[in-house]
Amino acid sequence: MIIVIVIISFFIYKKNYSALINDKDGFMPCADSPVNMKDGRYVYPINPEYRDLEFLGQIFTAHDCGPERVKKIFGVEGDNYRLGLTVWLKNNPPSDLIKIFDDLGLKCIDKKTGDKCRIWQTDQNLKVDDLMRLAPYYGIFKMDDCVNCR
Repeated sequence: MIIVIVIISFFIYKKNYSALINDKDGFMPCADSPVNMKDGRYVYPINPEYRDLEFLGQIFTAHDCGPERVKKIFGVEGDNYRLGLTVWLKNNPPSDLIKIFDDLGLKCIDKKTGDKCRIWQTDQNLKVDDLMRLAPYYGIFKMDDCVNCR
């Protein structure tokens, strides 16, 4: 029974990982090269599900690819993301997301409060692993941006 579970788990993992490294359209976010921007920074491929998130999308995708890819993302130094973060939401945030924002030090900046706030921001460095707590909510994120984009 345990062997069957292990084998099934392996194939589920392999299928999900394969989707990251080689999808049906030839897009391979874990293998494709970054684009060199006019400002000199490199932008790494973003999984289509994160397409509206320029900075978090790169981090979420890179995290799915592995730690070596995460280290290459603009703004990541060691295990810190040093650019700050602004997140715009499509809808009012659920209470568990508000708790995560509070935990990460993001504050409401759209003159609304609590569950009505749709723009959250911090100018502080954030741990990449802490940012990953936001990944399950990507569907309600309208867009994101850096604060300290130097």
